[in-house]
Amino acid sequence: MKLVEAFSGPGGPMIQAMLNYLRSIFSSEAYPPLRILLEMTLIGIVVYSVLRFLHGTRGARLLQGVVILLAVGFLLVNVMA
Repeated sequence: MKLVEAFSGPGGPMIQAMLNYLRSIFSSEAYPPLRILLEMTLIGIVVYSVLRFLHGTRGARLLQGVVILLAVGFLLVNVMA
């Protein structure tokens, strides 16, 4: 399977857009790639730790609601603008 064929499905354009965005971030001269990778790793560790801590509690449901509200708000702003 060629790489081009992998992106020909229903989610292909979105995956291609994400890859282009990541390429633009890593090709930027403003930030060294190692620093970007380190920051993304640290953010991932913090998010994972918070989610693991909240798993099975009322705080998890609260966080889920906040994330849904933020996602809906983000979509509304992008659709309306």
